[in-house]
Amino acid sequence: MLNSSWHTSCKAYAGSRQYRSTSAPVTAISALETIAKRNPALNAFASHITLAEIGSSETSDGPLKEWPIAVKANITTTLPSATSCASRALDTCISPYQATIVDSLEGAGAVVVGKTNMDEFGMGSKNMFSIYGAAINPHTPSSDVR
Repeated sequence: MLNSSWHTSCKAYAGSRQYRSTSAPVTAISALETIAKRNPALNAFASHITLAEIGSSETSDGPLKEWPIAVKANITTTLPSATSCASRALDTCISPYQATIVDSLEGAGAVVVGKTNMDEFGMGSKNMFSIYGAAINPHTPSSDVR
């Protein structure tokens, strides 16, 4: 169960609307532009939605309205990308349902823009063993994490 003070502070932050935009598609487009620009060097995203998919997305009116969200590659979504868990064994697995947390985020108005890279099946701590390749820390891109 979540710590009630943490939950209260998250609700207060979301209610303050410190992160704003004019519409969800504009925010998601901005997020996708950043992903397109930085992901080739960082390899942080395993997959993401396209501009065409943004245009057809509808967001709920809630405390997270218009916020772009990314989930790990092992979280099931109904995005057209596979729920691969960063493994070749599941690289074609398209989930017929979404994880409860994804439903909750979307119900609060968030827009899931993609799935992030991870160690295969989440079995690691350095994000180096993935079918997508190692992810690079943007704060220390030249350091060797091995």
